[in-house]
Amino acid sequence: MRSGEINRPGDKVRDDLSVYANHSESFEPTSPWVNLLNEAEPQRGTQYEAGIKYSPVFPKETLFTLAVFDLTLTNVPHEVSLGLYDQLGEVHVRGVELEGKLALADQSNATLSSTYWNPEILEDVINGNAGNKPQHVPNHIGSVWADCTHPGDGLRGELTVGAGVRYAGASCADNANTLKIDAHTVVDDAISYEFFENATLQLNASNLFDEA
Repeated sequence: MRSGEINRPGDKVRDDLSVYANHSESFEPTSPWVNLLNEAEPQRGTQYEAGIKYSPVFPKETLFTLAVFDLTLTNVPHEVSLGLYDQLGEVHVRGVELEGKLALADQSNATLSSTYWNPEILEDVINGNAGNKPQHVPNHIGSVWADCTHPGDGLRGELTVGAGVRYAGASCADNANTLKIDAHTVVDDAISYEFFENATLQLNASNLFDEA
């Protein structure tokens, strides 16, 4: 801090660095609308995660997160033919995720993320696909999103406009790994208008140009 400079309340005077770890378990009943070949079992999950969060003094309102995770899911529904599903015994995913959130300017923000997954089917007694990759799960996904908000006043409400790009790496269309899905990039956008508190009109468009 330069001589004669005074800190204002709330000003950061040093970088913030924190380490975290967590463990979670999940339980999700199978939807009654899913047409299964066999008796439905609830999907269960166990996840371990550890990471680092870093918030620098400059630029302000910036947060970087690096996380590693280990996820195990059992009784995972997967489509074996049109409208007909089965359940995998066990799927395991290890991965690492990097995310950055920053304020570009007043009322403008950006979020960037990149995730690497290493997925594997550990148990598939019915179809014998143990050791393969689960369908529709790429090794890499990434996204960039930016939004800008125009504050409201007594006559006009608050307007927020956002747009982003999502990337998904190559994956398999079936658990036997015989059909491939090429890597693809899609564009999303969103617009919302807040008339007054707790009254908002919002429109979202996913895969705006129908690329995949």
